[in-house]
Amino acid sequence: MKILLASLASLASSALICTQTLAVNIQPDKPQTIQISAKDVNRVTCVNGMVQDVFYSEEKVQQVSVSDDKVFIKLPIKEQDDTLTYATNIVDFDIICDGLAYKFFADPKENLRGQIIYLGDPQVTQALHNLRQLDGMDKEDQYVLLVDAVLSNGRLNNHLYDALINEKVVQTLTLNRRPLSLQDSFRFNGAGLRVKHYLYPVKKGEQYKEEQFLIPQISTQARAITVHPLTVGVEGYINIIVIEEVH
Repeated sequence: MKILLASLASLASSALICTQTLAVNIQPDKPQTIQISAKDVNRVTCVNGMVQDVFYSEEKVQQVSVSDDKVFIKLPIKEQDDTLTYATNIVDFDIICDGLAYKFFADPKENLRGQIIYLGDPQVTQALHNLRQLDGMDKEDQYVLLVDAVLSNGRLNNHLYDALINEKVVQTLTLNRRPLSLQDSFRFNGAGLRVKHYLYPVKKGEQYKEEQFLIPQISTQARAITVHPLTVGVEGYINIIVIEEVH
């Protein structure tokens, strides 16, 4: 497969329904109030390391369990005469995660399912993981791996394909009176890259060069482009994969 480096070319009722689990993100030293389930177990995840300690008011909490990078929180439920009474008091939590202090005020809600709370930014963790996957590789090798992953729909380099974030962008351009349709736009966090996959209708016997598709309408930040196939055997479509920088 040929890859042209663009840098080298010209360029319901809440009383009856339990609402869904929501992921909440908390940053260090930025206290915030969040809603948690008064019925179910709530999970806190330290995304960048291990949980070192947890501080809370014991009289307001039934159980807190710590396991590596996770904290599980269960609030007390009182039963009297076949009637269940759920906690309503806000509980302060201070958690030391990867050496940083996180604070949140947990507001119990009877109609919530168990909630997921992230301490730190999951996207930062994913970005660091992505960088490690490309560590030590030159740019052209990185681009080849990403192109193969997209063209094969993850059959090749599945570890990279799974790390791509589909931006679900819809775009159709016109090139030489034919539609150039964007099939997928993937963001690869950490490396500052976006991979765009276009389809272009072609006729048997036509030949193409990557430079034909280095146009501003496709990308003004392109760093690499590949066209597959370059020579058309049968009438159909060719793939144009563009890798561009994002900030």
